[in-house]
Amino acid sequence: MMLKTIASILCFVFFAILSFSLNLQEIHGLSKMPETLNKAVDALVEYIVSNPDDTRIPQIGKLVYAKRELKKILPAELASPVFAESFEDFIMELASYNGEISGGKLLYMLFPQIPMLVDDALVQPSIAKVARIRYLSLISDLPFSRRTLEKYTYFLNWCVNNALNNPNVFDELFARFIERYFGEEWFGEFWRMFEASLSNISESDYPKISILSRALKGRGMVVTSINAYMNFKNKLNRSMQKVLLGTDEEFRNVVQSLPELLKEYSSLKTKKSMLRFSMMNLLDAVIRRIPESNAKSWKMNLPSIINLKDPVLRKKYYEIAEFFQKLDTGMMSTVKPKNRSVNFPIFTLLPTIFLLLFLSSHFRYHLFRIFGFKRGALHTLKNLVAKYPTNPNLHVRLGKMYENLGMYNEASQEYMVAARLFTMKEKK
Repeated sequence: MMLKTIASILCFVFFAILSFSLNLQEIHGLSKMPETLNKAVDALVEYIVSNPDDTRIPQIGKLVYAKRELKKILPAELASPVFAESFEDFIMELASYNGEISGGKLLYMLFPQIPMLVDDALVQPSIAKVARIRYLSLISDLPFSRRTLEKYTYFLNWCVNNALNNPNVFDELFARFIERYFGEEWFGEFWRMFEASLSNISESDYPKISILSRALKGRGMVVTSINAYMNFKNKLNRSMQKVLLGTDEEFRNVVQSLPELLKEYSSLKTKKSMLRFSMMNLLDAVIRRIPESNAKSWKMNLPSIINLKDPVLRKKYYEIAEFFQKLDTGMMSTVKPKNRSVNFPIFTLLPTIFLLLFLSSHFRYHLFRIFGFKRGALHTLKNLVAKYPTNPNLHVRLGKMYENLGMYNEASQEYMVAARLFTMKEKK
């Protein structure tokens, strides 16, 4: 009786051991969690000893080996989706991790579909596909094969058409991905094609182009001009902040920088209607703050700006310049011309005066200007403007004459009239 009982127990233990031995599918399942990976390794060793001829062992063994090595180098948040062999979850965690990792060859063992996914994104691109594969650039030693531009022209055209409106996809990570698979040549071709597509670009798109150029190694004349626009805009915003919230010393520095700001504004080769509005706001803010500051104690001489074509900006700037000019006792609002006649006896000028009576107004103006008789030239030019009030060039000349005499308000008014006449002439 005792022997039968012992035999029954031994049979039960034997069959229990057999029932607990794992097959390859179960071992593979154990390897999908970091917590049970070691058990999967032990079970695989036992299985190999028991079933050395099973042809499936190399495939499962490669996966388990890769996971064991990756466990040593991957952060915990990335290990879980890698062990579960979920590529989508791995990419999502990699995007959140936002750091570079190694183990590219081992990851290739677990995700052999990577080359196929890359080719699919390059041949039939979409925002979702490109957004996903660009994260592969975070894997430092991921194996890859270099592509040629000739075989992926459709992808290049697609990027040109979609980059501007998807800056969150065409970023530094995308640039790293492109550099790895195509090299520097891709960027040169991209910007050449991108500039060719900018014929109707809006000024409101400049910030997006500037961001894109920083991410994708921007190059070319248009990109350079737009970056200059954005740099000036940032400088203008900083100046406005100092005028509104800065100390008197910071405010004074902004006022002193106005000539350079206006010259830089004039030199921009882009559209700048929105920037003009910001420039006007800055000048208005300066005008409003001057009475509230200690500007009356400043000794400042703001120069005239000959190349500033915008009449409204000229007018506002000269309002500021005239304020400081009136404070300076050595600089009156109008400059008295030198009395050149004191150097000559009056009778020597009689032939010239007699001759002037018979010369046309145009000749008299040029004669006065050549010999430095500014008041005479001004008087003659005013008569010409009264005679030909619709001639914009005469108004420009009169504006410059007023400007040379320090009469900035009168100069700005003439420039505004000239601008209006030029506009009317263009419409005709």
